Amino acid sequence: MSQFPDKARIDAALTDLGALLAERGAHHEVAIIGGAAFLLNGDGFARPTGDIDVAAGIVDGRISDREPIPEALAIAISEIGELHRLTPGWVSAAAANSFVNVLPDGFLARAHRRDYGGLVIQVASRTDLLRLKLNAAMRRGAVGDRHRADFLRARPTREELADAEAWLRSTEAPALHDRIATVVAAIHEALDA
Repeated sequence: MSQFPDKARIDAALTDLGALLAERGAHHEVAIIGGAAFLLNGDGFARPTGDIDVAAGIVDGRISDREPIPEALAIAISEIGELHRLTPGWVSAAAANSFVNVLPDGFLARAHRRDYGGLVIQVASRTDLLRLKLNAAMRRGAVGDRHRADFLRARPTREELADAEAWLRSTEAPALHDRIATVVAAIHEALDA
C-alpha cells in the first residue's frame, strides 16, 4: 500500500509525530533511507512509498547500533499512525537490520537534517541512496528488479552510477563482484535505451 504518495503526506505525519514527542518531553533522532528519503530529498523521484525506512538510530551525533525505535518512540508512532489512518509499520526499522553495518562512511555528514520538534530525521543523501539502492538490487535476486527500477527512476548520471559501483565493490567480497557487474551492466543497458 502506498500511504505516502508525496513529500507533503510524509511531512504531515512526521510533524505530528515530532509534536507529540516534544509534548511528552522526548527527543529521538533517526536516519532514514528508501522511498521516503528520495521523496523528502525532492530530486524528482516520484514513486509513492508505503513506509518510512529507519536505517539507524542516532545517539550523540553518531550512528548507533542500539534499537533504532525505542519503546517510547514506537508508542508515539502507533498513536500518530492511528490519527493519520496509517497502517502499522508506517515507520519501519526493518532496514536497520540490513543496513546499519553497511551505511557508507560519511553518511551523517552528507545527510539532510529535518527537524520536527521532538524528532530529528537525518535523510540519506542522494549519493548514499543510490549506493544503497545498488546494493539492494545486487543482493535481492528477483526483488532486486524493484530496486533496480528505483535506481533508474532516480535518473542517475553515469558518474553517480560509477560512484555507487565503486563504493559497492569496496565493501563487498570479490566473490560478489561478478554479480555487481551484472547488475551495473543491466542499468547501463537501461540508461542507453
